[in-house]
Amino acid sequence: MGTHLAAFYSPDDDLEHALQLVSLPSIGPTAFLVSDTTFSPAGQGNRKLLDTLAAPTYEAVVALSGVYSPLDGLRYAFVATSNNQIYATAYKQDSTKPEFGPVLVYDTPFPSYPPHSIVDIAAFFSSDSDPALDNQIYIAVLMANGDLWAIFGTHDVIGSWTAIGLLFAHAPQGKNICAYYSPQDQERHMLIATDHDITHVHFTSHSTQQEALAHFDETILAISGFYTPDDQMQHSITATTDGSAYHVQEIVFQLGIQIPPTTLLGTVNFTLLDIGAYVKPDAGRHVIMVGTTGNPYPNDTQLYLSWYYPGWQGFAYGPWPTLPPWYPKILDFEASPTNAAGYAEISAGDSVTLSWQVASFGAQDTKVWLIGWRYNPEGDYWRKDDLPLIGNLSVTPPVQTLYSLWTNTPSLGGTSDMRNLWVFFKPGPAQAKIVYFTAAPNDGYINLGTAATLSWQITDSQADTKASLQGRVGLGGSGAVVLNLANVSLQGSQSVTPGEDTRYTLTVTDSRGQVSQAKWVTVYAPPTPPPGSVFYFKMTNAQSQITPCFTLAIYAKDKETAKAMAEQQNGGYKAESIDASQFMTACG
Repeated sequence: MGTHLAAFYSPDDDLEHALQLVSLPSIGPTAFLVSDTTFSPAGQGNRKLLDTLAAPTYEAVVALSGVYSPLDGLRYAFVATSNNQIYATAYKQDSTKPEFGPVLVYDTPFPSYPPHSIVDIAAFFSSDSDPALDNQIYIAVLMANGDLWAIFGTHDVIGSWTAIGLLFAHAPQGKNICAYYSPQDQERHMLIATDHDITHVHFTSHSTQQEALAHFDETILAISGFYTPDDQMQHSITATTDGSAYHVQEIVFQLGIQIPPTTLLGTVNFTLLDIGAYVKPDAGRHVIMVGTTGNPYPNDTQLYLSWYYPGWQGFAYGPWPTLPPWYPKILDFEASPTNAAGYAEISAGDSVTLSWQVASFGAQDTKVWLIGWRYNPEGDYWRKDDLPLIGNLSVTPPVQTLYSLWTNTPSLGGTSDMRNLWVFFKPGPAQAKIVYFTAAPNDGYINLGTAATLSWQITDSQADTKASLQGRVGLGGSGAVVLNLANVSLQGSQSVTPGEDTRYTLTVTDSRGQVSQAKWVTVYAPPTPPPGSVFYFKMTNAQSQITPCFTLAIYAKDKETAKAMAEQQNGGYKAESIDASQFMTACG
């Protein structure tokens, strides 16, 4: 379908599509985006740029085609390149982000052909009842030597589609091709145009036939074709010129029926470059045309809509509704280095290189700037203005950072494009850990004047890991320091004899940070008794048959007080003072 235009209709959103290649001279002479310009009676005209290049920039694009697939609801843009490769990009309704692509539909389908052998391609969907060919996307390929190929497959096997050469068909000097499927004869059809002739090739899984379809005295500029289910006819739509005027002509035919004469659909008042034709469910026949404007890039072409219905004498046409301007677009925004998952990842203190490509589409006032949103509690941000359309910048973020690349063109109203990119930090080595920090005996409860043993173990250490031990008294362990060991072993013990409750803290420090753990040693001091002596008594009670006599020691200030306490505590007994030596024998 040439390099200027590829047209198709998508029934799920009732849109007419005009695919075009948009050159990116600031990127390189072979860099192109695919533009999808759409129309519907309800929404009028709209335009979007797919978010990826049509093909790798080192390959020149020689042909463009597009199709809607009812199998997956995707729109497909196909481009052929000068090294005989065909790339596919698929995207959803209302999306500029491709589902996939650009990817090769077939690895090397034409290894024996020299470069620049593909002249043109045409894509269509086939719903044939033949199980070998049913419900697949086809790409008809016209080669410079006149060979014809069919490549077909579905999205789930993209990259390994089937490629077959039509052995009994040949179209030398062909310059344009269109293709479609006809349910009426269950065959796939190709129309190939030279400067003045159209050849018709049709094939099934087991046969290929070829015949001349038409001759034009005028020069053929482009060709398109489709099948109409309302009358089961095939339509060849041809753009021609006699050198002064531009015409769109139609041939309506069916296999086995004598080829009818050519009908003039209309003469247009602009320089016609290319056409694309299709039928809609309401039986309306539509021809999209593209012509020159004489304006500078990227507004050097103009799209036109045309339509007609059965019984009409010619078509009606008019310029495509007003489209939005070519706002700037970010083509690429990347960081290096990246990890295995493709994300930018650096160690603390390292740098990362941000690179970008922005298309301004000829505007002279397009602005580009970067903002870095730092992932910290303060929410700091960094900004760099007045960047070039294509460039790179080395940055050393202090923390994990989200970088946003922005662009706009003030003369076009300031509509912006933006892309985000995270720069992540690699996780550092594991922090040193205190496995245990204990006090013995009795978990640190000791009597006054006795010793306690502090023990500890530290793991995940590194060369600069150091441990210290400190003891403090007072409320909450915040008072005076009573022990200060600035450097202790990573596994060891320490004996301490505190005079009061003391909080001991083990602290581990290295380049990764600091951890600590505390342990209390609690001191128990018995109360001091009042002044006095121990007095010994023989306690007797003649009335008791069980314990008539026992001995007792009482601590008191004097003997009389001790005797009174002994008799008070043991009612009915009489206390008799004895010596300590009699304590064990006084009761016999």
